[in-house]
Amino acid sequence: MCYVKTLLEELDDISLSVDSVRDQATLMTSRGPACRDVVEPKLAKLNLNFHMVSQCIKAAMEMRMLRVRQVEISMDSSSLYSFTETQRQDLTGEVRDVLSLSLHTLYI
Repeated sequence: MCYVKTLLEELDDISLSVDSVRDQATLMTSRGPACRDVVEPKLAKLNLNFHMVSQCIKAAMEMRMLRVRQVEISMDSSSLYSFTETQRQDLTGEVRDVLSLSLHTLYI
Protein backbone atom coordinates (compact mmCIF):
# COMPACT_ATOMS: atom_id res chain seq x y z
CA MET A 1 0.00 0.00 0.00
CA CYS A 2 3.02 2.28 0.36
CA TYR A 3 3.20 2.83 -3.41
CA VAL A 4 -0.46 3.89 -3.42
CA LYS A 5 0.26 6.58 -0.86
CA THR A 6 3.34 7.72 -2.81
CA LEU A 7 1.42 7.94 -6.05
CA LEU A 8 -1.34 10.01 -4.48
CA GLU A 9 1.26 12.30 -2.86
CA GLU A 10 2.88 12.82 -6.26
CA LEU A 11 -0.52 13.70 -7.68
CA ASP A 12 -0.91 16.31 -4.94
CA ASP A 13 2.54 17.75 -5.76
CA ILE A 14 1.72 17.92 -9.46
CA SER A 15 -1.61 19.57 -8.59
CA LEU A 16 0.30 22.42 -6.95
CA SER A 17 2.43 22.86 -10.08
CA VAL A 18 -0.63 22.84 -12.33
CA ASP A 19 -2.31 25.43 -10.09
CA SER A 20 0.76 27.63 -10.39
CA VAL A 21 0.71 27.35 -14.19
CA ARG A 22 -2.99 28.22 -14.20
CA ASP A 23 -2.30 31.34 -12.11
CA GLN A 24 0.46 32.42 -14.50
CA ALA A 25 -1.78 31.80 -17.50
CA THR A 26 -4.52 33.93 -15.95
CA LEU A 27 -2.05 36.79 -15.57
CA MET A 28 -0.91 36.40 -19.16
CA THR A 29 -4.47 36.56 -20.50
CA SER A 30 -4.81 40.03 -18.99
CA ARG A 31 -2.05 41.32 -21.29
CA GLY A 32 -4.37 41.61 -24.25
CA PRO A 33 -6.27 39.68 -26.88
CA ALA A 34 -3.15 38.37 -28.65
CA CYS A 35 -1.88 36.73 -25.46
CA ARG A 36 -5.36 35.49 -24.58
CA ASP A 37 -5.73 33.86 -28.01
CA VAL A 38 -2.49 31.92 -27.46
CA VAL A 39 -2.86 31.08 -23.77
CA GLU A 40 -6.53 30.10 -23.45
CA PRO A 41 -6.43 27.05 -25.78
CA LYS A 42 -3.27 25.77 -24.09
CA LEU A 43 -4.79 26.31 -20.66
CA ALA A 44 -7.94 24.46 -21.70
CA LYS A 45 -5.81 21.54 -22.94
CA LEU A 46 -3.81 21.52 -19.69
CA ASN A 47 -7.01 21.48 -17.65
CA LEU A 48 -8.50 18.65 -19.69
CA ASN A 49 -5.32 16.53 -19.64
CA PHE A 50 -4.76 17.04 -15.93
CA HIS A 51 -8.36 16.16 -15.16
CA MET A 52 -8.11 12.96 -17.23
CA VAL A 53 -4.83 11.96 -15.57
CA SER A 54 -6.04 12.60 -12.05
CA GLN A 55 -9.27 10.70 -12.67
CA CYS A 56 -7.31 7.81 -14.18
CA ILE A 57 -4.99 7.63 -11.17
CA LYS A 58 -7.83 7.86 -8.69
CA ALA A 59 -9.86 5.21 -10.49
CA ALA A 60 -6.84 2.90 -10.73
CA MET A 61 -6.14 3.37 -7.03
CA GLU A 62 -9.73 2.54 -6.15
CA MET A 63 -9.58 -0.59 -8.30
CA ARG A 64 -6.24 -1.56 -6.76
CA MET A 65 -7.61 -1.11 -3.24
CA LEU A 66 -10.62 -3.25 -4.12
CA ARG A 67 -8.37 -6.00 -5.47
CA VAL A 68 -6.16 -5.87 -2.38
CA ARG A 69 -9.25 -6.13 -0.17
CA GLN A 70 -10.42 -9.13 -2.17
CA VAL A 71 -7.06 -10.81 -1.68
CA GLU A 72 -7.13 -9.98 2.04
CA ILE A 73 -10.63 -11.38 2.40
CA SER A 74 -9.67 -14.59 0.63
CA MET A 75 -6.76 -15.16 3.01
CA ASP A 76 -7.23 -16.53 6.47
CA SER A 77 -6.63 -14.13 9.38
CA SER A 78 -3.17 -15.50 10.19
CA SER A 79 -1.80 -14.58 6.76
CA LEU A 80 -3.81 -11.42 6.10
CA TYR A 81 -0.86 -9.32 4.92
CA SER A 82 1.48 -12.01 3.67
CA PHE A 83 1.52 -11.29 -0.05
CA THR A 84 3.90 -13.37 -2.09
CA GLU A 85 6.72 -11.57 -3.87
CA THR A 86 4.99 -12.25 -7.20
CA GLN A 87 1.77 -10.61 -5.96
CA ARG A 88 3.72 -7.56 -4.77
CA GLN A 89 5.51 -7.26 -8.11
CA ASP A 90 2.23 -7.57 -10.01
CA LEU A 91 0.57 -4.85 -7.95
CA THR A 92 3.60 -2.55 -8.19
CA GLY A 93 3.93 -3.12 -11.94
CA GLU A 94 0.29 -2.29 -12.58
CA VAL A 95 0.56 0.94 -10.59
CA ARG A 96 3.72 1.91 -12.50
CA ASP A 97 1.90 1.29 -15.78
CA VAL A 98 -0.98 3.53 -14.69
CA LEU A 99 1.42 6.27 -13.60
CA SER A 100 3.40 6.05 -16.83
CA LEU A 101 0.26 6.26 -18.95
CA SER A 102 -1.07 9.11 -16.84
CA LEU A 103 2.12 11.16 -17.04
CA HIS A 104 2.35 10.53 -20.79
CA THR A 105 -1.22 11.80 -21.20
CA LEU A 106 -0.45 14.88 -19.09
CA TYR A 107 2.49 15.93 -21.28
CA ILE A 108 0.86 15.30 -24.67
